[in-house]
Amino acid sequence: MKRRHQKWLWMVVLGVFIVLITSCGLQREIWVVRIPFEELTQGAFYGGSLVFHPTDPSRSHLAKGSLIAFQDITYAWEDMGDEEFAPYVAEKRYGYLYIKRINTTEIEFDYLIYGPNGAILEHANGLILHLMIGEPNFTHARSEEGFKGFMYHSNEHSMHHFIQHTQLLSFIHELPQETDDGEETNNGREILLQENFRRMVFRIENTGKTAFHSQSGVLGTSIKHPRALVMNSAYYDVVEFDGQDLSEQIAFLRTAQLPVFHVGDFILDAHYDGVREIVGIDDDPNLDYLIMHTQEAHMEDALDTVVVEIEGDLEQIIQRYGSPKDQRQLAEAEKRYRTNLIEKRLGQYAI
Repeated sequence: MKRRHQKWLWMVVLGVFIVLITSCGLQREIWVVRIPFEELTQGAFYGGSLVFHPTDPSRSHLAKGSLIAFQDITYAWEDMGDEEFAPYVAEKRYGYLYIKRINTTEIEFDYLIYGPNGAILEHANGLILHLMIGEPNFTHARSEEGFKGFMYHSNEHSMHHFIQHTQLLSFIHELPQETDDGEETNNGREILLQENFRRMVFRIENTGKTAFHSQSGVLGTSIKHPRALVMNSAYYDVVEFDGQDLSEQIAFLRTAQLPVFHVGDFILDAHYDGVREIVGIDDDPNLDYLIMHTQEAHMEDALDTVVVEIEGDLEQIIQRYGSPKDQRQLAEAEKRYRTNLIEKRLGQYAI
């Protein structure tokens, strides 16, 4: 009996030993969830491309530690009747890219993707994305193995001086294509659109909780070709001058952070609302401001697909998504409110 017990004990010890040495020999993958699923379902996301400027970090979106949240959306068509069709969201996945290393030839990154219900569908660490020359081609993005929704590229032949000297991270942006599957009718061949199309929208963050604010006010480059910069006027000091036509002209005070504007660039006009496209520039060295002649433009030309999903009260929205100026104004308003409230309360005890 004693010998049987010793034999059983020895087998248990041997089994534990085998498990331990086996586990020591296996390399375990370690990965970190950097943005919770819930945060990826809220906020503003847009299309276009992000910029890596190799010599001026203040004008670059991408650097070691950059965190890019995205929504990967597949659209399909809904039959509205009378031969009219409207796109609708057939599938949406959520995720992020984390830049571990970047230079002018490649990006090392991690990524993670959630399904529509928050389950983690896939993730990978330490992948390499090599630079390509020219515009990205996503023709095989759906058929290739792995996640193929973005490309790193340069446009060295661009006429835009800024874009010519930068690298871009672009995300898939499919346009609905006609197919050859339509049937012959009395009016010719019936035109059909492909079954679905895919687009990715993004935003860039410093952490999972703090929104990223570009120091230069550049949001990215446009979808429209030739590519142009898309800028937020809230980051610049607007000047009004005598004889100015506010509907067609906008002027900015010359500062170190003011980017070099080009004809064709887009301005999201935070002061007067709307989107402007630059059609001319008055760069008079005798003036301390720069005058842009503009025409009304569409958001689709600048950033194309824009997704805004926001919940919460006004204070929460400003703290989470507002520009630094909005956040300062909120803080000043709260300070005034607290001061007035204290004065009223102290007034109750006044003689």
